[in-house]
Amino acid sequence: MRMMTTIAAALLAAVLTAPAAAQAEAELRVGVRRGEPKAELRLGVRVPVLRPRTHIHTDHCRRWIPPRCETVTERRYVPPRRERVWVQPVYERSKHTGRLVCVRPGHWRTIEHPGRWETVTREVHVPGRWEIVCGH
Repeated sequence: MRMMTTIAAALLAAVLTAPAAAQAEAELRVGVRRGEPKAELRLGVRVPVLRPRTHIHTDHCRRWIPPRCETVTERRYVPPRRERVWVQPVYERSKHTGRLVCVRPGHWRTIEHPGRWETVTREVHVPGRWEIVCGH
């Protein structure tokens, strides 16, 4: 009888110390085999796995951002380039004869423009969109 009391106390302690969300299972078997009493106690505690609830977005969770034009300023590199320019001939009147005389003939001149960085400002259209505001 003392053994039964001890087993019952252990069973009660296992049930009381289990977490609130857990399900306690206990099984007590008492039997007699070949003249000697045999007692068997099985205790088990099942703790469910708690998963976070998934959030479902509703109309209250989002806000419409209307379309707009935005000014974008960016730097870009303009590579070096060469430019051919025609230089007109130069004529002057002769002091002795009064006729036009070619002092310097026309020719092509090559101008080298070095590469440079320039700042370009342009307007960009940003389409409207929905924005999530609930934080999930």
